Amino acid sequence: MLYDAHVHLSDIEYNSDIDLILNSMHNLGIKACAVSMDNESSIKTLEIAKKSTHVLPFIGIHPEKAGEDLELMISLIEKNVKNISGIG
Repeated sequence: MLYDAHVHLSDIEYNSDIDLILNSMHNLGIKACAVSMDNESSIKTLEIAKKSTHVLPFIGIHPEKAGEDLELMISLIEKNVKNISGIG
């Protein structure tokens, strides 16, 4: 099993190909630590992870956005603690 330690699967450029990417990851035996930058990308990362056991969702706030949506992020973590692989 190979791991991609840092990928932003929630980025807009992957939207149209996400199912192909997830299928390819499964077929090739690749898992990915899918990281997030803010509340919006964290929600999207969790949604993507529901589609594949090969996606390990890491949610959080990028340091440049640390003052934004902190309460929303705490709430998201509390509601999804069993589905989150990491926080950063």
